[in-house]
Amino acid sequence: MAGYAFCLRQTLTRPTTYDNNGAMIKLIEPDGAVLTFQNTEEGLRYAKTDGIGYKTRYSYRTDRSLGDPDGQAPSDTGGQVTLEQDPLGATLEYDYGIYNQPTRIQDKNGNEQHITYYATSNDATGALAGKRHHVQAIIDGALVTLETWTWNTNGTPRRKTRYIHSSGARKRFTDYTYDVSSLHLEEIRVSATNTSNTRTVTYTYDELGRRLTETAIRRASATDTTPIALTTTYQYDALDRVIKITDPLGNIAETIYDQNGKIRQEKIHYRVSDNPLICLFPARLYK
Repeated sequence: MAGYAFCLRQTLTRPTTYDNNGAMIKLIEPDGAVLTFQNTEEGLRYAKTDGIGYKTRYSYRTDRSLGDPDGQAPSDTGGQVTLEQDPLGATLEYDYGIYNQPTRIQDKNGNEQHITYYATSNDATGALAGKRHHVQAIIDGALVTLETWTWNTNGTPRRKTRYIHSSGARKRFTDYTYDVSSLHLEEIRVSATNTSNTRTVTYTYDELGRRLTETAIRRASATDTTPIALTTTYQYDALDRVIKITDPLGNIAETIYDQNGKIRQEKIHYRVSDNPLICLFPARLYK
């Protein structure tokens, strides 16, 4: 095997300052930029100023009030963010249900997304109390369904349905399959209406539950329907740390740890030739 290596050595520091309650109030980036933060008496961050003086503000109140430079009134939402205002004045709004789950999100362009949750459980239909049911948006003044979800009794997703057309005539389905213990995801299968084409990703694990392989199965090209399997493999050390990842092209990402468990070196072996086998491996060293 032939190759070469080059190394990067750099030390990055980010000095930080905290108030008497332990909330961060100042951070200095390695390039010298100074970020400052303002926090409520409850420790909630209600303002952030970046390195060039632009301020982002947050509200934790049902009336979405932002307070003033001297502070913000106590939260009446249990610490949930209800409004985020960027330096240009554009805002994000959030509403929550009785279990502190987001039920409405309005983006900076005024587009609303509504989220509903199952109130009861029914394994036959995939309903699970408290889990996401519908994701809807207001389009042309009407509430249109974007996604629906079904669940297994242990809380793992069973199927996600995305509505490609508002009429429901075109849908994309993502199905999730687990092992007999329901601990490990074994397959993700994506299909759609009006087509037999599917895209599948499968996973294998060792006896310790560590992921060994991830295989994507798809058609060879837009015009060639022959299925091909693209596999990524993972290797671990005795402490369960990932030390090698090999992608479908044969490139290897390697991580080396020191005796204190810190990353000492990262290398990427780029496979550029099969006959003879040649790899290039740029390396990054840490001190």
